[in-house]
Amino acid sequence: MPVIQPKQQIWREPQQIELPAEFKTSFTLPDLVLQTVYRRGIQNSGDLNAFLDFRKYSPASPYDLPDMERAIHRTIKAIKGREIIGVWGDFDVDGQTATAVLVSALRSIGANVVYHIPVRSRESHGVQLEKLKDFLKQGVNLIITCDTGISANDPIVYAQNSGVDVIITDHHSLPEVLPPAFAVINPQMLEPMHKLRSLPGVGAAYKFAEALLLETNRAEHTNSLHDLAALGIIADIAEIRGDARYLVQSGIDRIRNSSRPSIRAMLDGAEINHEQLTEEHISFSLAPRLNAIGRLSDANPMVEFLLSEDPALLSVTVNQLEGLNARRKLLCDQVFQGALAQIERDPALLDHPVLMLSHPEWPAGVVGIAASRLTAIFHRPVILFVAPQDEKMRGSARSIEGINITSAIAQQQEHISTFGGHPMAAGLSLNPQNFMQFQRGINRSVEQMMVNNPVIQELEIDAFFQPSSLELEDIQSIELLAPFGAGNPPLTFAAREMRLVGSTLVGKTKEHLQISVEDTNGNESKLIWWQGAGFPQPDGVFDLAYTARTSNYRGQLQVQVEWLDYRVNESCLSISSVQKQTNLANHDHRIAKLPQEVLLRIIREHKPQIWREGTDFYSVTGSPRNDLISSENLVVWTVPPSQLILDELLYSATPSQIFWFGVIPAENDPAFFLKNIAKIIKNRLVKQETSFNIDQLARSSATTTTAVIQAVRWLAARGDISILEEDADHLRLELGGLRNEVLGYEMKTRLQKTLTEIKSYRDYYLRVDVNNLIQIR
Repeated sequence: MPVIQPKQQIWREPQQIELPAEFKTSFTLPDLVLQTVYRRGIQNSGDLNAFLDFRKYSPASPYDLPDMERAIHRTIKAIKGREIIGVWGDFDVDGQTATAVLVSALRSIGANVVYHIPVRSRESHGVQLEKLKDFLKQGVNLIITCDTGISANDPIVYAQNSGVDVIITDHHSLPEVLPPAFAVINPQMLEPMHKLRSLPGVGAAYKFAEALLLETNRAEHTNSLHDLAALGIIADIAEIRGDARYLVQSGIDRIRNSSRPSIRAMLDGAEINHEQLTEEHISFSLAPRLNAIGRLSDANPMVEFLLSEDPALLSVTVNQLEGLNARRKLLCDQVFQGALAQIERDPALLDHPVLMLSHPEWPAGVVGIAASRLTAIFHRPVILFVAPQDEKMRGSARSIEGINITSAIAQQQEHISTFGGHPMAAGLSLNPQNFMQFQRGINRSVEQMMVNNPVIQELEIDAFFQPSSLELEDIQSIELLAPFGAGNPPLTFAAREMRLVGSTLVGKTKEHLQISVEDTNGNESKLIWWQGAGFPQPDGVFDLAYTARTSNYRGQLQVQVEWLDYRVNESCLSISSVQKQTNLANHDHRIAKLPQEVLLRIIREHKPQIWREGTDFYSVTGSPRNDLISSENLVVWTVPPSQLILDELLYSATPSQIFWFGVIPAENDPAFFLKNIAKIIKNRLVKQETSFNIDQLARSSATTTTAVIQAVRWLAARGDISILEEDADHLRLELGGLRNEVLGYEMKTRLQKTLTEIKSYRDYYLRVDVNNLIQIR
């Protein structure tokens, strides 16, 4: 198995906020809860009341969605004229529940309705033209799509030209040109912060159903659909804010108190007490069961199942779901292990921005799940292809925060047959002969995304608590903020100076870890590390990040603590050449609004030595790292590119007093750095100066020698220069050379990673206590 590296994350520590008096006095909530919601943008009592209690929330009008009025009028006309309305859905949970919502609403007002959900193994996603032709043979006069349709231009042209109007309800990314449907209802058309913008497919379908029921005097039926909406919203990992949060809260409440028979049957099959249902039960128990049938079989019967009250039908279907879910787990593990085996045989697969793997016999229904697991491990976009011989390759893509994988795929349209998706997930198909061009193109696109907007993994810490001090009442107060999910993550706690006591593999396939840790007082705590098997465990003293929630074990509520991340506790490191100096005077001017004026005063009063490198917008004279000499007073003007360089310059200067500034050099921008170093090198080569000192280039660019070497190698791979000689300290170069695209991708990828690390360190430097930066003498 390939070595699994821990995800490198920057911890953002909480800043205490002075809460408005009105905000504090309006609620009898713990300060931690109030601090959290205030930091998350809920900053008045009205908004907080609506956030905590869905009954106090005012949902947005469905008519805020463009084309809604037009779509409703056409549907009512169809109902009155006894036209056959065809609902076209999708096979994932979002699509199944969206289809059930529309069918339920239409039936309740007497519509003549039929429906179709594509069978994944035969049709794949979306509206396929040949299957649409069969669907229309039923005499369908009006089509309403849900969770699909926004990219189905050709089928919609065909339907409209055949005299069949199409109403699209979808939430996927908008194409450059919308299909010529009768009406297009998509929350992506709204402003980014609109209350409806984060709705997934079932949310868009629900708002359509809500408007239709209001217009036909059946408004009392709308609330009965909230449980179905909650299933789809949570399963699709939609951002839980605005109307999406309202529907999830209301839906969970409905399931707890008056669950529809189908959902109650699934809960019984999964041995979940409906009265204690949370969003986690939907995410990890109900959604996988519903997804299993869509991925491995035919999801059409799920519409009748979700709407049925027939005990026999419910019992048979639940047993089928249990069997398919067990099969899904097995197949997913097989694909995941097969992918790891490919990487182990060819580690160079990990040298590219996008990890792409294929196999002719992988089941298409589970490759997306396996891709998600690989993304979490290798921290990059992953595309897994099913590639049967002499057939099109069909891929499922998963991404990481900051990389819009659907946009990257869209830039390769000349190489692919079909595609669609979200920023974090997509599906596509292509001819095998186009694979190499597609691979090169998408690597280039993702690489550019990472250069333009370096991906920095951040972990937002909400509070520091020792896990042993958490009480059940604390967690119950925090869970008032539920449902948690995208846009409202569970609170993350951190604890300093922990030690690992022991760990045990747990789970049916030993994929999880039960971890025991203790604090400096010897208080021991147990945590569960989901999917933690195979990851490195901390050695020595470390800081721990974790979440905590209530769990019901054998009928008794208790606190369950879940491992998230760890970092080495730098205050406890033993450093041979540099050690902390406690009698050092520090003056923190990192956020000074007029740093040059502050510096002039320091120069007058203390006559300091100034460390400055790179390009900035101030007229400040200073010395680079290697020119520093021993000095009583030192100004750190430029934000250094690494802790090692900061250690070295402090070791050289041995100051008793440090004045810290936070001037970011222009070279922190990757594009500026590359342009500047290329200009320096080319200008000197034009003057026939072929010998370059690596450290001197690093000083002039305010960067590391690693970044310089990688930049030079990338320029050489582009054919701009040639490297004639290279040793640890010097380079001999000349203009011109041979272009090597493969090497160029590799060099630029490595350079991008290095520049991201530098940027991450500079972000850390600007926010950490200055005492944690000092490790001198």
